[in-house]
Amino acid sequence: MSKFDEHEYFKGTRTEIDEETGEIRVSAPQKTHVVRSKKQIESYKKKLQKGNGRQPEFTFSNMESIKVLTEIKDNYLGHFLYIQTYIDYNNRLVTNKRPSLPMRKADIKEYLGVGERMYQSFMSEMKKHNLIFEQDGYYYVNDNYHFRGKTNNSTVIRSFKTKIREMYGGTSARDVGMVYKLLPYVHLKTNTICKNPYEEDVRKTQAFNQMELSRLVGMKDQARLRNKMMRLKIGDEYVFGEIKTGHGTFYRINPAIFYRKRGNPPEALIEEFSIRNNFTKKK
Repeated sequence: MSKFDEHEYFKGTRTEIDEETGEIRVSAPQKTHVVRSKKQIESYKKKLQKGNGRQPEFTFSNMESIKVLTEIKDNYLGHFLYIQTYIDYNNRLVTNKRPSLPMRKADIKEYLGVGERMYQSFMSEMKKHNLIFEQDGYYYVNDNYHFRGKTNNSTVIRSFKTKIREMYGGTSARDVGMVYKLLPYVHLKTNTICKNPYEEDVRKTQAFNQMELSRLVGMKDQARLRNKMMRLKIGDEYVFGEIKTGHGTFYRINPAIFYRKRGNPPEALIEEFSIRNNFTKKK
């Protein structure tokens, strides 16, 4: 701040001592200054830290691109879905430390929680399919599959970074990989796992049944898949919701974890997962 700025900003201000209490008070012209209490300032700071109600950070996943990754093992897909939450706006893998630094081999092993053998196996598979590559000593995620920033592409789904990391830390990479396989089939408006995720008319949604889901994720045992889906949680939140109708049963994925539309999910959709959680809470 220049000397001129100081004189302009503080022009007309003065400090006074209250004769009765002995407190130091600050006074200033009303035309050029406003009064903010320390409590107001702290409250404003906290509001900024909470993000002012904005959506949490997310990455985009290209639904059409990741659909073809079915030949990759579930545990590798789980590792991939997790590690891509650490990309910057240049798609470079970076740490979540301050300051954020480009990830090295040791960082990737640490974040994935794997040893040398699994790291080599995982990276070999990633490079084979050009999902992760090295350039100038840095690691990058192929932006044909995952990226950050803005897009007009309607065939993408948002993956919320904090939730993905919690899911990865609370279950197996294989289970996370199973979830990954379903992302290309999430409906734009309802989060239903369906055959026509780009259909605008929700009355025409063709939801997958249990048998079709089993084929989709490569798990023959339908009962085992349902059990896996129904128990998968992030803290108190379920990853999947099961909706029973007079004509069958279909499934939705939690919009707090994956969501396609801009803005916040409709309250009715959030309620579905909240109600299930409230039913199953211990008294």
